[in-house]
Amino acid sequence: MISTQKRIAKITNELISFFFTLDATNISVQINEQDSQFELLLSCNYNVEKSDKLKDLSYYLQTNRQVEMEECYWELAGEGCKDFELALIGMMTDSFKMEINQNLLNLKLYKNKA
Repeated sequence: MISTQKRIAKITNELISFFFTLDATNISVQINEQDSQFELLLSCNYNVEKSDKLKDLSYYLQTNRQVEMEECYWELAGEGCKDFELALIGMMTDSFKMEINQNLLNLKLYKNKA
């Protein structure tokens, strides 16, 4: 079993990799541990010509949390399967909020503590 902190690190790592596919050059990550949950705040600029990928991100993050999937499938996800990895992030988090302003993306993810 991997720790919650390692899961948070994997989630942020995958999202940073995704942001690079948007040609982001300014990425910010903030992780806040609260009493009952973790709050992940990520922001970046992006190439507006790649804004269609943001729809994909929103779609995959809407996946319902599936705690049993966290243990089993994360290690199976390969580097070449970004859609699956984004869906896994959706399975590992409880909710998200995404704001898009011109070429700036602000993403908040919430992961409840067990």
